[in-house]
Amino acid sequence: MPDEVVVYTSDDEIEGQLYKEMLEEAGIPAIIKIIPDMWGQRTVFTGPHQARVMLLVSEEDEQQATAMVESFREEAESGRLAEELEEPDEE
Repeated sequence: MPDEVVVYTSDDEIEGQLYKEMLEEAGIPAIIKIIPDMWGQRTVFTGPHQARVMLLVSEEDEQQATAMVESFREEAESGRLAEELEEPDEE
């Protein structure tokens, strides 16, 4: 993928994968890049260390990808997404 740009970062790999799949379903190729923390491991004393998850797309897809991720996050945070999932389809 030429000239990749980061459109989303998180500590949650599952969330990153969700957005990656959403973009790919819309025809936007995306890559997940995982940067381990400085220790790269868990310890008994400190618990799990979080890796940094970055979602990358090409520069030409940056605007559309960013808009899609932001729109999805707004819907999820507002509760509208959950309401839509709970409503049965009318036939």
